[in-house]
Amino acid sequence: MTTDTSGDTITARMVGRSGFEFEPKALHLFSANKLPPLPEVGLAIERRFLVVPFLHSVPEGRRDPNLADELIKFGSIGFLKSAIDGLNRVLERGCFAVPEAVRMETAKWFHRSDPASVFIATCIEKTGKPNDRIPANQMFERCVEFCNSHDLSPPTSNKTLHTQLERLGLTAIKSSSVQWTCVRFRAGSEMGGSGA
Repeated sequence: MTTDTSGDTITARMVGRSGFEFEPKALHLFSANKLPPLPEVGLAIERRFLVVPFLHSVPEGRRDPNLADELIKFGSIGFLKSAIDGLNRVLERGCFAVPEAVRMETAKWFHRSDPASVFIATCIEKTGKPNDRIPANQMFERCVEFCNSHDLSPPTSNKTLHTQLERLGLTAIKSSSVQWTCVRFRAGSEMGGSGA
């Protein structure tokens, strides 16, 4: 489950009309068995989402098909009181309390959605030497291979990876072709017998 709780002013526009700004007042909840990969990861995304894991599954023989009706019938006052008590705690604190399990699941989601940083941390050595270079097409091929072998979402194009690597502080130069400079593949990071 994810929530967007930033409360930032958002600019929107109806088709064929002028733009306008508004502050969202709704809390968005998404429920999924498997979280989708994010197209990008950064502070703008990370401060807006929380992943709340629900790891317990009730065995089929112990499931009560009338549970929702029973809870509403006998527990609705208690639910309302719990919700109001929770709201008061949030108002006193000035923010939501984020349990460690939620922090960990959210970090895992971001980690899976930022394969470029995992690839760089695992396979690339920043040497600072201008003569150490990796051709962009070789960097892309190696990153895709790495992601596929580690159950990560690979970059969709060389251009996408280029943007992600620049965000991570790598520098590309163009001579006859685009090359990443001051980097080399880490020893032992070769896959499928391909060398740097």
